[in-house]
Amino acid sequence: MAFRGHDEKLYVENNGLFLQTREMVAEFDPVMEEYVRRCEARESQYTYLSPKIQNELIETLANEEQLSMVLRCIVDSTDSPKVEEYWIGFLKVDGTSGFGLSNEIMNLPIKVGLEIDDVRGQGYDNGS
Repeated sequence: MAFRGHDEKLYVENNGLFLQTREMVAEFDPVMEEYVRRCEARESQYTYLSPKIQNELIETLANEEQLSMVLRCIVDSTDSPKVEEYWIGFLKVDGTSGFGLSNEIMNLPIKVGLEIDDVRGQGYDNGS
């Protein structure tokens, strides 16, 4: 999904996740609601919603590369096997090369005490 959309205005279609997130938060947070109201009413000279600010935020997020890890286990109980998931957390990675990511992935099960030969992997980043 696009972080920036085709339109740079609040409450219009195709304005991207950046502005849609502000719209959603404004529904539940009075401070953000007032901020969005002032932006729409042009009561503030600075809105911090411009493409430049969005690009700076994207760059800041891109500099903090991380990998999320979830372990899915099959518990072989007497009744029937059951699938359980455990959130391990975010791992800070130094690069996104296949070699660097595979090293992080291979080291994590060892750190949490799993036998690497019993682990199978699954990814959702279109990488092999």
